[in-house]
Parts: sequence; C-alpha cells; structure tokens
Amino acid sequence: MALEFRQDPLTGDVMIRNTGDGGPGGTVVATATEWETFTATLGAPRLERPLEMLAELRRHVSGLLACIDTSGRPVPDHVNPADHRLPGPVWHPAPGWTVRVIDNDPMPDVVHVSTPDAMHPSDFAAARISAARRIAMALLAACDHADARLAGVTFIGGPDATEHGDCGRACPP
Repeated sequence: MALEFRQDPLTGDVMIRNTGDGGPGGTVVATATEWETFTATLGAPRLERPLEMLAELRRHVSGLLACIDTSGRPVPDHVNPADHRLPGPVWHPAPGWTVRVIDNDPMPDVVHVSTPDAMHPSDFAAARISAARRIAMALLAACDHADARLAGVTFIGGPDATEHGDCGRACPP
C-alpha cells in the first residue's frame, strides 16, 4: 500500500489516498474529518501540515506492526536434527541473538541465549525457564511503554501506572 497526502487549496482539507492499488487516482482512505476521528482514536493530536501527519502516521503504523510481530509466539527459525551437536529448536529474533533449547541437555529446565556481546558465537548463557519467561515479559512490557512514548500516549493511573519505588541494588545509581 502506498499512501499519498493531498491538501485541498480552497478548503484546507487533507485527503489520504491509497495509490498502491493501481487504479486511476487511487482510493480515498480518509478525509480531514475522518483523519481527526482516526487520530483521536489513537490518541494523537490533529496536525495541520501533511508532512507532520505523514510522520505521525508512520509512527502509528510502526507501533501497529510491532504489535503484529509480537501478537503470537514465533516458530523456530530452524530445528537442528538429533545428530547435530546442539539438537533442538533455534530462534534468531534479532541480528546477533540466538535462543535455543537443546533436546539432549543434561539440564532440561534451561533456555540458552547468545547475545551480540558474546565473545564467541557459540557462547551461550543458560537461563532457567522461569527466569527466561520473566526476562521476556519485562522486555515485552518495556517495548509497550516505549511504543506508547513514541505515540505520545500518557499513562494516567490504573494497573499500567508506573510505580516509582526503590529497586535496591538491581539498578545502578
């Protein structure tokens, strides 16, 4: 889909067209009034300049794509066969990152993680399943907060409110 923004010089209304369908002139996706409704739904202010609107729309789309990418559990990128030295499912969630479960591991309650900071590509840190789940959930929650900050959403109370407590020695001063 390719979006095109045009502003009517007489009325100032902004038309958003989907020009990726190959039709003449494209399909009108939203007018200025619909745009106000759309951005109000997402919590974004109405912007007067089309380029600002485009930047805002791109931020919202990237946030929505992030939600799509994390809405389900990813399947392994590959599964090493039983005769491999590290048999089992392997995920490569980001460049330099590898997450694996080793089928014949003497410690079956661990997940092995290698990060870009590892000294050697075969260096893995073993995390107990419960710790790995807490880390994954904390990363997901941090991404949600970063997406909200990017979209300009402010949390006001409720279960998502940030508690300003003391995390003790876990956080550096």
